[in-house]
Amino acid sequence: MLIQFIVENFYSFREETVFNLIAGDEPRHEDHIQRITQPSVDLLKVSAIYGANASGKSNLINSIEFARDLILYGTRGDETISTHPFRLDADAADRPSRFQFLIYHDGRIFDYGFALDSSGIHEEWLFVKSNRNFKKMFERITTKNGKNRYSFGPSLVRRSSKKKFDRYNFEMEGTRANQLFLTEAFNRNIPEIVPVMQWFKYSLVILSPNSRYSALELRAEQDKKFNGYICELLKLADTGIETISTTVEALDMDRQFPDIPANKKQQIIDKLNQLDKLDKKGILIFDGRNQYTISRKEDGQSVLVKLKMCHRGAEDQLIDFQIEEESEGTQRLIHLAPAFADLWENEKVYLIDELDRRLHPNLTISLIELYLQGHIKKENRQLILITHEANLLDLRLFRKDEIWFVEKDRDGASHLFSLAEFKVRPDLDIQNGYLKGRFGAIPFLGNMERLGWIDEKENQGIC
Repeated sequence: MLIQFIVENFYSFREETVFNLIAGDEPRHEDHIQRITQPSVDLLKVSAIYGANASGKSNLINSIEFARDLILYGTRGDETISTHPFRLDADAADRPSRFQFLIYHDGRIFDYGFALDSSGIHEEWLFVKSNRNFKKMFERITTKNGKNRYSFGPSLVRRSSKKKFDRYNFEMEGTRANQLFLTEAFNRNIPEIVPVMQWFKYSLVILSPNSRYSALELRAEQDKKFNGYICELLKLADTGIETISTTVEALDMDRQFPDIPANKKQQIIDKLNQLDKLDKKGILIFDGRNQYTISRKEDGQSVLVKLKMCHRGAEDQLIDFQIEEESEGTQRLIHLAPAFADLWENEKVYLIDELDRRLHPNLTISLIELYLQGHIKKENRQLILITHEANLLDLRLFRKDEIWFVEKDRDGASHLFSLAEFKVRPDLDIQNGYLKGRFGAIPFLGNMERLGWIDEKENQGIC
């Protein structure tokens, strides 16, 4: 679970910005809290983030995604790191960007972070807390000449374990200036850091507004429970879809994809041959309209898997539709549905940008109610969403400390703050207060007559 994330000097966040999911002193919705006794911390299982367009809401998730991808995939050779320091302040360009994660995983709390610029890693650290105090696993500072100054703690390796200690020193010494030691240690099979990497790789899931679930076809074909969950959700949403099924046929690239250039076909074949290495079950192909998955069976045969949405016709017969024939709202729901299936079955942290994109307000509320009524009872799950849907601003749904706002100042820097920072009555209409600007984080529009689109004389006759 995510306890806290800190970002500084990245995208629109100039100053240190803290987003935390530690429960505050709030009496309502105690079922939204997961009480961890050892080590002691009360964590929130849901959070909603609001703000005007271009306020920096998505930049918060983009910052988390940037850090996660750097951790998981690392860098090559002498490549520079594609950093994005705050651009509206000349001094910020000379300062490193900083990221810090406080996470709860495998019964322990980990504090991991790093600071970097385009040339490399300035500092990096990992601490672990299993009872009262944080204990060092490693600390690292990269000098100007690219050398690592570092120290290990007994939680990673003890000096008395000379062979292991010498090996870990060797691995740290060999870590490039543009590479995180956490990434290098995982690649070098250092077991003590595996739980941290597992959280970033398997627990943390980020969905952008245009995310498509790449395993949709394969999972619908192979997992009957998942298929049933998706079907029930689509029925609940009144999409008209009765069932979901799949078709599987032998792969014939020339016949099935006649318009794909030869070099692209070869890239698909190369990826298909590396599925095990990439830790993937299939390859998603989306050409802007049609979506397919190419997979390889145990016998080595390559197959093309397509999804079919079955609607009931006028004479009670089932008629198949391709997913691209469904409305954009239905397609969005289909690709969101696996998130709610995963949150029910697995320990996950889902960050969803623009949950309400292309969805009717009532459907968005129903999805949140579904999570709050069922999923939230499960342990080690979190749903963090960015939304404009003001109908969710309701203290009957959320606690004050679960609602966050992002707002830009006059210098273009984003600031993040919680509703818990405001003194509000328990019966206050939060939605109305937000839309009227009481909490900030809304667009303040200028006089539309300045656009010259409205005739002043005509406007005078408008009641």
